[in-house]
Amino acid sequence: MSGVEPKSSLAVAVAVGPGELELDRLRDLADSIAHHDSQPLALVLIDDSPSPRQLDTLLALPPSMHAVSLHHPRHGAKVTFTRGKGICSAILLALQWIQTNLDAAIVLKLDTDSLVISPFRDRLTSLFQANPRLGMVGAYTQTPNGSMRDWSLHEPSIKELSNHFNWLKPIQSIQRNQDPTRRYIASLLHAARANGYRPGEHCMGGGYALSGELLGRMARAGYLVDPSLWMSIDLPEDVMIGIHVRAVGLEFANSVNEGDVFGVRYLGLPDSPENLLVKRYAIIHAVKNDDRFDEASVRAFFKAHREQAATPSR
Repeated sequence: MSGVEPKSSLAVAVAVGPGELELDRLRDLADSIAHHDSQPLALVLIDDSPSPRQLDTLLALPPSMHAVSLHHPRHGAKVTFTRGKGICSAILLALQWIQTNLDAAIVLKLDTDSLVISPFRDRLTSLFQANPRLGMVGAYTQTPNGSMRDWSLHEPSIKELSNHFNWLKPIQSIQRNQDPTRRYIASLLHAARANGYRPGEHCMGGGYALSGELLGRMARAGYLVDPSLWMSIDLPEDVMIGIHVRAVGLEFANSVNEGDVFGVRYLGLPDSPENLLVKRYAIIHAVKNDDRFDEASVRAFFKAHREQAATPSR
């Protein structure tokens, strides 16, 4: 891995799946980040491929960006994931590394089919500074289109998780359990419910920001000790992070209106590429599965916009 600035106040975490297409997406994403942020930044890449690819060596980055490639060793585990992509442990691995090695005030989690289309750092900094109790910011209760988000899809998963790990047992009994995964998940759910957790609540995973305060509290509670404990748990990673936010007593916030940071949807884009620029969003998702605009055209549009902005006017 390349050297990482220990004082980077911002880290970006990205899980990168196998295959050449994922590498092409990563390169375009990294280019978009670098274009819109020139301050020191750590790019933490979770290599979700059977064999390590040293992802940090495959990118041409400016001096302000320093990359690290962490291999996600889940391959070989015979688990079929139907509710998430099996990256709970991958994202926790990134958070563990960031908390151990950096002094990051903000962690931005992106997918390879996310894209940065305007500056985001100052807006995120203002959000977290205005409310120190924020742990997670993104598309929380509403979408960029103004509709309310529905978490009920995840309620059965949370109920099944709760029942499986017997979280309703007395906390003293939970803490004495000899199985580390059972002890961790049951204690986590117990703490989240005690802090008013609503089953399934989270910010949409295509792009969200976490506070350094969240990572610090997670570390102190022991939630970053062993990310592999989540290796076989079938839950979307954004929902998993939502449980941790409540468990450590922090809150969520939306940032999805015009002029806000996150123009994100689960499938496709919330508007046309042109309108997303007009509405001054900073981060968009998903560029790969919109039935109106093919991925190559979307990426070409924003690449041309970056190149035009970088060309000196005569």
